[in-house]
Formats: sequence, C-alpha cells, structure tokens
Amino acid sequence: MKIKSISIFCTIILLGIISLNTVAQNGRHNRPDYKSMSKSWEVMQAYKISYLENNMNLTDIESEKFWPLYHEFERKKKRVFNEIFNLMPQKEEIDTLSDERIKEIIEQKLAYDQELLDLEKGFYKDLFNTIPVSKIVEYFKGEKEYKRHLIDRMPPGPGKHP
Repeated sequence: MKIKSISIFCTIILLGIISLNTVAQNGRHNRPDYKSMSKSWEVMQAYKISYLENNMNLTDIESEKFWPLYHEFERKKKRVFNEIFNLMPQKEEIDTLSDERIKEIIEQKLAYDQELLDLEKGFYKDLFNTIPVSKIVEYFKGEKEYKRHLIDRMPPGPGKHP
C-alpha cells in the first residue's frame, strides 16, 4: 500500500514538473499559458488531497465535515494566488515602472499576504470547531510533509548539480 502510494506520488510529481517546465519555457517572454498552469495546479492538488487522506486517518463523520472546509479554503487561496500572479510585473517591465507604481504593487502584495493569513486563521478556527485537535495536527504535519516531498523532487535550478 505504501509503495503504491509512493509510486503514485512520484508519477504525479513528475507530471507536475513536466507541466511546470513546459509553462516555464513558454513563459520566458510573456505570461505562461494560464490553462497549463491551472492543469498543473489541479494535478498537484489531487495528489495533495490523496496524501492528506492517507495521513490524517479521518473517520467518515470527520471527513464529511473536514473536506468541504478544506476545498473552500483552497478555492479562496487559489483566487488570492491568481491575484498575486496577475499583479506581479514581467521581468522586462520592472525597469519601466515608476517608483509610485512599484510602491502600489508592494502595498497590494502585502494586502494579499494579509488576506492569505486571514483565510488561514479562519480555516483553523473552523477546524477547531469541526474535528479533534489531534487531526488538525495531522493535517498540519501532512501539509508540511507534502511540501517537503515536492521540494525534494524538484530538479535543481540552473547552474546547480544534482
């Protein structure tokens, strides 16, 4: 069971990396293909959900309460991340921006960061009223482990050797 989960994980990660690599190559001189990015996001989210399910050991009743909250939280986070993505200027544009525009971008980015923090605080508050604290700890640990797995499986950056 664990080997099957690991092989599924590796396959999904590989697909995600290939998709992200394609997006990165297409987006060197303009915005990446948003549809490709969205598909990569969906693949990564599908694995993340599977990973969390395996690690949290929720009862059926806990699952019925947890997953709707989780999906709503992720939907809201994705909206904010999309706003941040659209806010950020292209590398080529940075030198042409006025100081005032750069200040506006930074202030808006900080506002989005605050919105993400507020979303997370609200999500955990909802969880405290929904599932046992021990399961919240497992969720938190699962999120951290999932991110660590993604980072560990990413190819090295330019100029870095494996």
